[in-house]
Amino acid sequence: MRKISETKAFDLSIAAIRTAQGKGNPEDFATGTPEWQSAQLGVMQDTLRIIDLLRTERKAALRGNIDKRYIAGKERARK
Repeated sequence: MRKISETKAFDLSIAAIRTAQGKGNPEDFATGTPEWQSAQLGVMQDTLRIIDLLRTERKAALRGNIDKRYIAGKERARK
C-alpha cells in the first residue's frame, strides 16, 4: 500500500509542477487527441528527467560518503 501512495504522490507532484509551469496535463485534454498525446509525452519526459536527477543526486551522496570514509581512514593511518 505504501508504494501505491508514494506513486500517487509522485504523479500528483508532477501534475502540480506542470500546471504551475503552464504546461498541460493529459487529463486536461480529450483522450487520443494530439494535445493529449503531447501532454502524455511531456509527462513521461518530466518523469524521466526527475528520476535521472534523483539518481544523480543519490550517486553524488554515495560518493560523498565514500570520500569521507576514505579520508577519515587515511587520517587515522597517519596517526
